[in-house]
Amino acid sequence: MIIPEGFAQANIKYAGAALPTGAEITLGLDTRTYAGTALALATEVLTQFQSTAIRLNTSTEVTISSCVIKFGPNEVGATAEYSNPLAGTGGTASSSPNTAWLVQKTSAFGGRTGRGRMYIPGIAETLHNGAGVITPANRTSMQNAMETLRANLVAFGASPVVLHGSATVVVPPRLIVAFNVDAKVATQRRRLRR
Repeated sequence: MIIPEGFAQANIKYAGAALPTGAEITLGLDTRTYAGTALALATEVLTQFQSTAIRLNTSTEVTISSCVIKFGPNEVGATAEYSNPLAGTGGTASSSPNTAWLVQKTSAFGGRTGRGRMYIPGIAETLHNGAGVITPANRTSMQNAMETLRANLVAFGASPVVLHGSATVVVPPRLIVAFNVDAKVATQRRRLRR
């Protein structure tokens, strides 16, 4: 990812018995009005992931373990990691390691540069049926958790954004105006095989 000056990338790391090779998700942040350190931001992001209903919708076999913050620009921006592993509280038997919540990152811009996605690991088997359809109550719970996360990060001074890879047209990161939790689970093959 290209992290311009005034922005950061958060890497939230997951571990646990249900994720034998681990898992990681990323989230861009607008830090142009944030005056704190990388460590303070890593602490806040991990705390938000653990204190909202995201943890409630994560299997007890999965741990939300740490957050790495990398400030832009890529070459010289500060970096820090905060670790405080906490297991999920949302059901015992986790789905296979490659099965995840699919959360769409939505901005006010169309096209590829205006959207992104996260595959959040640790969805319990009891939260979806055999066709991968998530129970409506749990989807609503996770949707509310993601919007609470977004609102809390905005209030903290680090609004979520869509960062872009080097292969895309160079455009500024796009402000995320909503997270949308898909009604079906998604898969990431590399979390199951190496």
